[in-house]
Amino acid sequence: MFRSRLLWRLYAGYVVLIFLSTAIAGGLIIRKSYHDSLAETARTIKARAIMLEDMINHSSKDPDELQKRILALGKKTGTRLTVINANGVVMADSQEKPENMDNHAGRPEVMSALSRGFGAVTRFSDTLGATMMYYAIPVNNDGLKYGFVRTSVSLISINERLTNNRNTVILDAGALVFVALLLGFFIARSFARPLSSITEVAELIADGDYSKRLPTTGKDEIGKLAQAFNRMAESSQLRMESIDTDRNNLLAVLSGMIEGVVAVDKQERVVHINKAAEEILGITAASSAGKPLWEVTRLVDVCQAVSGALRSASEITKKLRIPGSPADRLVAIQSSPIRDSEGNLAGAVVVLHDISELERL
Repeated sequence: MFRSRLLWRLYAGYVVLIFLSTAIAGGLIIRKSYHDSLAETARTIKARAIMLEDMINHSSKDPDELQKRILALGKKTGTRLTVINANGVVMADSQEKPENMDNHAGRPEVMSALSRGFGAVTRFSDTLGATMMYYAIPVNNDGLKYGFVRTSVSLISINERLTNNRNTVILDAGALVFVALLLGFFIARSFARPLSSITEVAELIADGDYSKRLPTTGKDEIGKLAQAFNRMAESSQLRMESIDTDRNNLLAVLSGMIEGVVAVDKQERVVHINKAAEEILGITAASSAGKPLWEVTRLVDVCQAVSGALRSASEITKKLRIPGSPADRLVAIQSSPIRDSEGNLAGAVVVLHDISELERL
Protein backbone atom coordinates (compact mmCIF):
# COMPACT_ATOMS: atom_id res chain seq x y z
CA MET A 1 0.00 0.00 0.00
CA PHE A 2 2.84 2.40 0.86
CA ARG A 3 4.30 1.85 -2.61
CA SER A 4 1.14 3.16 -4.24
CA ARG A 5 1.97 6.06 -6.53
CA LEU A 6 -1.65 7.19 -6.39
CA LEU A 7 -1.48 7.42 -2.59
CA TRP A 8 1.57 9.65 -2.62
CA ARG A 9 0.23 11.81 -5.44
CA LEU A 10 -2.99 12.42 -3.51
CA TYR A 11 -1.06 13.03 -0.31
CA ALA A 12 1.41 15.40 -2.00
CA GLY A 13 -1.46 17.53 -3.30
CA TYR A 14 -3.03 17.53 0.16
CA VAL A 15 0.29 18.57 1.76
CA VAL A 16 0.74 21.45 -0.68
CA LEU A 17 -2.84 22.61 -0.05
CA ILE A 18 -2.37 22.47 3.74
CA PHE A 19 0.91 24.39 3.70
CA LEU A 20 -0.37 27.04 1.30
CA SER A 21 -3.60 27.60 3.21
CA THR A 22 -1.78 27.65 6.55
CA ALA A 23 0.87 30.08 5.29
CA ILE A 24 -1.75 32.42 3.79
CA ALA A 25 -3.98 32.29 6.86
CA GLY A 26 -1.02 32.76 9.22
CA GLY A 27 0.30 35.69 7.19
CA LEU A 28 -3.10 37.38 7.18
CA ILE A 29 -3.48 36.86 10.95
CA ILE A 30 -0.02 38.28 11.67
CA ARG A 31 -0.61 41.24 9.35
CA LYS A 32 -3.99 42.02 10.89
CA SER A 33 -2.50 41.71 14.38
CA TYR A 34 0.22 44.20 13.41
CA HIS A 35 -2.23 46.74 12.00
CA ASP A 36 -4.61 46.28 14.93
CA SER A 37 -1.74 46.86 17.37
CA LEU A 38 -0.71 50.05 15.57
CA ALA A 39 -4.31 51.26 15.51
CA GLU A 40 -4.76 50.52 19.23
CA THR A 41 -1.50 52.29 20.05
CA ALA A 42 -2.57 55.31 18.00
CA ARG A 43 -5.88 55.49 19.87
CA THR A 44 -4.07 55.19 23.21
CA ILE A 45 -1.58 58.00 22.64
CA LYS A 46 -4.34 60.17 21.18
CA ALA A 47 -6.41 59.75 24.37
CA ARG A 48 -3.35 60.49 26.50
CA ALA A 49 -2.56 63.58 24.46
CA ILE A 50 -6.09 64.88 25.08
CA MET A 51 -5.73 64.19 28.83
CA LEU A 52 -2.32 65.86 28.80
CA GLU A 53 -3.82 68.93 27.14
CA ASP A 54 -6.50 69.11 29.80
CA MET A 55 -3.89 68.78 32.53
CA ILE A 56 -1.76 71.56 31.00
CA ASN A 57 -4.77 73.90 30.89
CA HIS A 58 -5.39 73.37 34.61
CA SER A 59 -1.84 73.16 35.89
CA SER A 60 0.72 75.68 37.04
CA LYS A 61 2.77 77.38 34.37
CA ASP A 62 5.92 77.07 36.50
CA PRO A 63 8.48 75.17 34.33
CA ASP A 64 9.95 73.17 37.23
CA GLU A 65 6.55 72.14 38.54
CA LEU A 66 5.42 71.23 35.03
CA GLN A 67 8.53 69.11 34.47
CA LYS A 68 7.93 67.19 37.72
CA ARG A 69 4.31 66.45 36.83
CA ILE A 70 5.27 65.35 33.31
CA LEU A 71 7.97 63.01 34.68
CA ALA A 72 5.58 61.42 37.16
CA LEU A 73 2.78 61.05 34.63
CA GLY A 74 5.12 59.60 32.00
CA LYS A 75 6.32 56.88 34.42
CA LYS A 76 2.76 55.94 35.35
CA THR A 77 1.50 55.72 31.77
CA GLY A 78 4.64 54.31 30.14
CA THR A 79 4.35 57.02 27.53
CA ARG A 80 6.74 59.75 26.55
CA LEU A 81 5.07 63.11 27.19
CA THR A 82 6.33 66.38 25.75
CA VAL A 83 5.08 69.94 26.17
CA ILE A 84 6.17 72.42 23.48
CA ASN A 85 5.55 76.18 23.38
CA ALA A 86 4.36 78.07 20.31
CA ASN A 87 7.94 78.73 19.18
CA GLY A 88 8.87 75.03 19.19
CA VAL A 89 10.88 75.18 22.41
CA VAL A 90 10.44 72.11 24.62
CA MET A 91 9.05 73.18 28.00
CA ALA A 92 8.85 69.72 29.61
CA ASP A 93 9.58 66.10 28.65
CA SER A 94 9.18 62.85 30.55
CA GLN A 95 12.40 61.23 29.26
CA GLU A 96 14.86 64.03 28.48
CA LYS A 97 15.85 67.33 30.02
CA PRO A 98 14.10 70.12 28.08
CA GLU A 99 17.24 72.27 27.89
CA ASN A 100 19.10 69.46 26.08
CA MET A 101 16.48 69.04 23.39
CA ASP A 102 16.40 70.68 19.98
CA ASN A 103 13.71 73.05 18.80
CA HIS A 104 10.65 71.01 17.77
CA ALA A 105 8.93 73.52 15.53
CA GLY A 106 10.05 71.58 12.46
CA ARG A 107 8.97 68.16 13.70
CA PRO A 108 6.42 66.59 11.30
CA GLU A 109 3.84 65.93 14.01
CA VAL A 110 4.09 69.52 15.31
CA MET A 111 3.77 71.02 11.84
CA SER A 112 0.76 68.78 11.13
CA ALA A 113 -0.86 69.77 14.44
CA LEU A 114 -0.35 73.42 13.56
CA SER A 115 -1.99 73.06 10.13
CA ARG A 116 -4.58 70.33 10.68
CA GLY A 117 -5.27 70.46 14.40
CA PHE A 118 -3.52 67.14 15.08
CA GLY A 119 -0.40 65.34 13.97
CA ALA A 120 0.00 61.53 13.86
CA VAL A 121 3.42 60.40 12.64
CA THR A 122 5.56 57.28 12.91
CA ARG A 123 9.25 58.00 12.49
CA PHE A 124 12.71 57.28 13.82
CA SER A 125 13.72 59.35 16.85
CA ASP A 126 17.31 60.57 16.82
CA THR A 127 17.05 61.44 20.52
CA LEU A 128 16.01 57.94 21.63
CA GLY A 129 17.48 55.96 18.74
CA ALA A 130 14.24 54.01 18.12
CA THR A 131 11.17 54.11 15.90
CA MET A 132 8.41 56.03 17.68
CA MET A 133 4.75 56.75 17.09
CA TYR A 134 3.88 60.40 17.82
CA TYR A 135 0.61 62.21 18.32
CA ALA A 136 0.57 65.99 18.80
CA ILE A 137 -2.29 68.46 19.31
CA PRO A 138 -2.30 72.21 19.93
CA VAL A 139 -3.03 73.52 23.43
CA ASN A 140 -5.66 76.25 23.77
CA ASN A 141 -5.87 78.45 26.84
CA ASP A 142 -8.59 81.13 26.93
CA GLY A 143 -8.91 80.73 23.19
CA LEU A 144 -5.25 81.57 22.58
CA LYS A 145 -3.01 78.93 21.07
CA TYR A 146 0.31 79.03 22.85
CA GLY A 147 1.88 75.58 22.33
CA PHE A 148 1.52 71.88 21.79
CA VAL A 149 1.44 68.63 23.72
CA ARG A 150 2.84 65.49 22.26
CA THR A 151 2.60 61.87 23.33
CA SER A 152 4.70 59.05 21.89
CA VAL A 153 5.51 55.40 22.46
CA SER A 154 8.31 53.22 21.15
CA LEU A 155 7.37 50.57 18.61
CA ILE A 156 9.99 48.25 20.07
CA SER A 157 7.51 46.93 22.62
CA ILE A 158 4.89 46.54 19.89
CA ASN A 159 7.36 44.63 17.74
CA GLU A 160 8.27 42.41 20.67
CA ARG A 161 4.60 41.69 21.31
CA LEU A 162 4.05 40.99 17.62
CA THR A 163 7.06 38.67 17.62
CA ASN A 164 5.56 36.74 20.51
CA ASN A 165 2.22 36.62 18.74
CA ARG A 166 3.91 35.48 15.53
CA ASN A 167 5.76 32.72 17.37
CA THR A 168 2.50 31.63 18.99
CA VAL A 169 0.74 31.60 15.62
CA ILE A 170 3.60 29.59 14.09
CA LEU A 171 3.56 27.03 16.91
CA ASP A 172 -0.22 26.69 16.79
CA ALA A 173 -0.17 26.48 13.00
CA GLY A 174 2.58 23.86 13.16
CA ALA A 175 0.52 21.74 15.53
CA LEU A 176 -2.55 22.11 13.31
CA VAL A 177 -0.51 21.25 10.21
CA PHE A 178 0.86 18.13 11.91
CA VAL A 179 -2.64 16.96 12.82
CA ALA A 180 -3.94 17.87 9.37
CA LEU A 181 -1.12 15.94 7.68
CA LEU A 182 -1.89 12.85 9.74
CA LEU A 183 -5.58 13.08 8.91
CA GLY A 184 -4.73 13.80 5.29
CA PHE A 185 -2.62 10.66 5.05
CA PHE A 186 -5.46 8.49 6.31
CA ILE A 187 -7.93 10.27 4.00
CA ALA A 188 -5.62 9.80 0.99
CA ARG A 189 -5.11 6.16 1.92
CA SER A 190 -8.87 5.64 2.19
CA PHE A 191 -9.18 6.84 -1.42
CA ALA A 192 -6.10 5.06 -2.77
CA ARG A 193 -6.66 1.67 -1.09
CA PRO A 194 -9.83 0.64 -3.00
CA LEU A 195 -8.36 1.92 -6.27
CA SER A 196 -5.19 -0.10 -5.64
CA SER A 197 -7.34 -3.15 -4.92
CA ILE A 198 -9.19 -2.62 -8.20
CA THR A 199 -5.86 -2.38 -10.03
CA GLU A 200 -4.58 -5.60 -8.44
CA VAL A 201 -7.75 -7.53 -9.27
CA ALA A 202 -7.73 -6.14 -12.82
CA GLU A 203 -4.16 -7.36 -13.31
CA LEU A 204 -5.13 -10.82 -12.03
CA ILE A 205 -8.08 -10.93 -14.44
CA ALA A 206 -5.78 -9.85 -17.27
CA ASP A 207 -3.54 -12.83 -16.36
CA GLY A 208 -6.52 -15.18 -16.52
CA ASP A 209 -7.54 -15.43 -12.86
CA TYR A 210 -11.26 -14.62 -12.74
CA SER A 211 -11.85 -15.84 -9.18
CA LYS A 212 -10.90 -12.63 -7.34
CA ARG A 213 -13.57 -10.18 -6.18
CA LEU A 214 -13.52 -6.73 -4.55
CA PRO A 215 -15.14 -5.87 -1.19
CA THR A 216 -18.33 -3.86 -1.73
CA THR A 217 -19.01 -2.47 1.75
CA GLY A 218 -18.89 1.18 0.69
CA LYS A 219 -22.01 2.99 -0.48
CA ASP A 220 -20.19 5.79 -2.29
CA GLU A 221 -19.02 5.98 -5.91
CA ILE A 222 -16.00 3.77 -5.20
CA GLY A 223 -18.27 1.13 -3.67
CA LYS A 224 -20.52 1.27 -6.74
CA LEU A 225 -17.43 0.99 -8.95
CA ALA A 226 -16.35 -2.13 -7.02
CA GLN A 227 -19.81 -3.66 -7.48
CA ALA A 228 -19.76 -2.94 -11.21
CA PHE A 229 -16.24 -4.35 -11.44
CA ASN A 230 -17.32 -7.57 -9.69
CA ARG A 231 -20.24 -7.95 -12.10
CA MET A 232 -17.90 -7.43 -15.01
CA ALA A 233 -15.44 -10.01 -13.63
CA GLU A 234 -18.24 -12.54 -13.10
CA SER A 235 -19.58 -11.94 -16.59
CA SER A 236 -16.09 -12.30 -18.06
CA GLN A 237 -15.54 -15.51 -16.12
CA LEU A 238 -18.79 -17.02 -17.43
CA ARG A 239 -17.95 -15.90 -20.95
CA MET A 240 -14.46 -17.39 -20.80
CA GLU A 241 -15.82 -20.64 -19.39
CA SER A 242 -18.30 -20.77 -22.26
CA ILE A 243 -15.54 -20.04 -24.76
CA ASP A 244 -13.32 -22.76 -23.24
CA THR A 245 -16.21 -25.25 -23.37
CA ASP A 246 -16.94 -24.43 -27.00
CA ARG A 247 -13.25 -24.62 -27.83
CA ASN A 248 -12.83 -27.99 -26.15
CA ASN A 249 -15.92 -29.32 -27.94
CA LEU A 250 -14.58 -28.02 -31.24
CA LEU A 251 -11.18 -29.58 -30.62
CA ALA A 252 -12.86 -32.87 -29.75
CA VAL A 253 -14.85 -32.75 -32.99
CA LEU A 254 -11.78 -31.84 -35.04
CA SER A 255 -9.73 -34.58 -33.39
CA GLY A 256 -12.37 -37.17 -34.20
CA MET A 257 -12.66 -36.20 -37.86
CA ILE A 258 -11.20 -38.47 -40.50
CA GLU A 259 -10.62 -35.40 -42.66
CA GLY A 260 -7.53 -33.35 -42.05
CA VAL A 261 -8.17 -29.78 -40.93
CA VAL A 262 -5.62 -26.96 -40.90
CA ALA A 263 -6.49 -23.39 -39.80
CA VAL A 264 -4.20 -20.43 -40.52
CA ASP A 265 -4.35 -16.69 -39.82
CA LYS A 266 -4.07 -13.84 -42.33
CA GLN A 267 -0.28 -14.28 -42.49
CA GLU A 268 -0.77 -18.00 -43.28
CA ARG A 269 0.67 -19.01 -39.90
CA VAL A 270 -0.64 -22.31 -38.58
CA VAL A 271 -3.20 -21.83 -35.83
CA HIS A 272 -4.55 -25.38 -35.54
CA ILE A 273 -3.95 -28.75 -37.10
CA ASN A 274 -5.70 -32.02 -36.24
CA LYS A 275 -4.38 -35.58 -36.18
CA ALA A 276 -5.66 -36.48 -39.64
CA ALA A 277 -3.91 -33.44 -41.18
CA GLU A 278 -0.69 -34.33 -39.35
CA GLU A 279 -0.76 -37.78 -40.92
CA ILE A 280 -1.65 -36.54 -44.42
CA LEU A 281 0.88 -33.67 -44.48
CA GLY A 282 3.57 -35.54 -42.56
CA ILE A 283 3.98 -32.85 -39.93
CA THR A 284 3.21 -32.42 -36.23
CA ALA A 285 1.17 -29.76 -34.45
CA ALA A 286 3.99 -29.01 -32.01
CA SER A 287 6.53 -28.26 -34.72
CA SER A 288 4.19 -26.31 -37.00
CA ALA A 289 2.24 -24.09 -34.57
CA GLY A 290 2.81 -20.40 -35.31
CA LYS A 291 4.90 -21.06 -38.42
CA PRO A 292 3.90 -20.25 -42.02
CA LEU A 293 2.21 -23.20 -43.70
CA TRP A 294 4.58 -23.08 -46.66
CA GLU A 295 7.48 -23.47 -44.22
CA VAL A 296 6.25 -26.66 -42.56
CA THR A 297 4.91 -28.64 -45.56
CA ARG A 298 6.38 -29.48 -48.97
CA LEU A 299 2.94 -29.82 -50.57
CA VAL A 300 2.74 -26.72 -52.78
CA ASP A 301 -0.90 -27.30 -53.78
CA VAL A 302 -2.05 -27.06 -50.17
CA CYS A 303 -0.18 -23.77 -49.69
CA GLN A 304 -1.57 -22.40 -52.96
CA ALA A 305 -5.12 -23.33 -51.94
CA VAL A 306 -4.73 -21.44 -48.68
CA SER A 307 -3.15 -18.41 -50.37
CA GLY A 308 -5.87 -18.39 -53.01
CA ALA A 309 -8.64 -18.46 -50.43
CA LEU A 310 -7.04 -15.55 -48.56
CA ARG A 311 -6.38 -13.59 -51.72
CA SER A 312 -9.77 -14.04 -53.36
CA ALA A 313 -11.76 -14.35 -50.13
CA SER A 314 -13.60 -17.24 -51.72
CA GLU A 315 -13.61 -21.05 -51.61
CA ILE A 316 -10.87 -22.94 -53.44
CA THR A 317 -11.15 -26.65 -54.30
CA LYS A 318 -8.61 -28.90 -55.99
CA LYS A 319 -7.17 -32.41 -55.88
CA LEU A 320 -3.68 -33.39 -54.89
CA ARG A 321 -1.85 -36.65 -55.50
CA ILE A 322 0.89 -37.20 -52.97
CA PRO A 323 3.67 -39.16 -54.65
CA GLY A 324 5.65 -41.60 -52.59
CA SER A 325 2.76 -42.30 -50.25
CA PRO A 326 1.10 -45.70 -50.12
CA ALA A 327 -0.71 -46.27 -53.41
CA ASP A 328 -0.06 -42.62 -54.40
CA ARG A 329 -2.63 -41.12 -52.00
CA LEU A 330 -5.17 -38.82 -53.63
CA VAL A 331 -6.43 -35.91 -51.45
CA ALA A 332 -9.32 -33.54 -52.13
CA ILE A 333 -8.45 -30.01 -50.93
CA GLN A 334 -11.15 -27.52 -49.95
CA SER A 335 -9.93 -24.12 -48.64
CA SER A 336 -12.30 -21.43 -47.37
CA PRO A 337 -11.73 -17.97 -45.86
CA ILE A 338 -12.54 -17.32 -42.18
CA ARG A 339 -14.17 -14.05 -41.17
CA ASP A 340 -14.50 -12.43 -37.75
CA SER A 341 -17.71 -11.14 -36.12
CA GLU A 342 -17.47 -7.90 -38.12
CA GLY A 343 -17.05 -9.66 -41.44
CA ASN A 344 -13.36 -8.90 -41.82
CA LEU A 345 -10.99 -11.54 -43.16
CA ALA A 346 -9.30 -13.31 -40.23
CA GLY A 347 -7.65 -16.33 -41.90
CA ALA A 348 -8.46 -19.50 -43.76
CA VAL A 349 -9.21 -23.16 -43.10
CA VAL A 350 -8.27 -26.03 -45.40
CA VAL A 351 -9.94 -29.45 -45.24
CA LEU A 352 -7.98 -32.44 -46.59
CA HIS A 353 -10.14 -35.44 -47.55
CA ASP A 354 -8.33 -38.67 -48.48
CA ILE A 355 -10.30 -39.99 -51.51
CA SER A 356 -7.82 -42.65 -52.53
CA GLU A 357 -10.13 -45.53 -51.64
CA LEU A 358 -13.05 -43.82 -53.36
CA GLU A 359 -11.00 -43.47 -56.56
CA ARG A 360 -9.92 -47.12 -56.37
CA LEU A 361 -13.51 -48.27 -56.03
